[in-house]
Amino acid sequence: MTEYRKLPRGTEMIGTLGLGMGGIQSAPPEEIEAVVSQAIENGINFFDLCAGGASVYEPFGRAIRGKREKVYFQLHFGAVYNAAGEYGWSRDLSEIRRTFAWEMKARPQTIGVPSQWDKNTKNDGRQK
Repeated sequence: MTEYRKLPRGTEMIGTLGLGMGGIQSAPPEEIEAVVSQAIENGINFFDLCAGGASVYEPFGRAIRGKREKVYFQLHFGAVYNAAGEYGWSRDLSEIRRTFAWEMKARPQTIGVPSQWDKNTKNDGRQK
């Protein structure tokens, strides 16, 4: 049985056991989706999408479809993905903005990010 704890600020109940997505990006998309679905069915509600590569986003999104309100995930500020979808780090603010804009614009339907981002953001990821 998974134990859940309330965050210090807010009402979210986060499981003490989460699932990191680092290393799973080389698995077939169907396997990634199945792993995430099985984790949710077994009470895991926190996922670290960082270091998993860009290829984890779409299968993750399919796995949480219809369950988004039960799931929490984190993204790293400063994490970037190259054209091949490989994970990396950058201190270049323009590169960080491009990646963040991609995460927020290209994947809202996939990972359930509110569409409000589109209304308040320029094409290069900067706030209007």
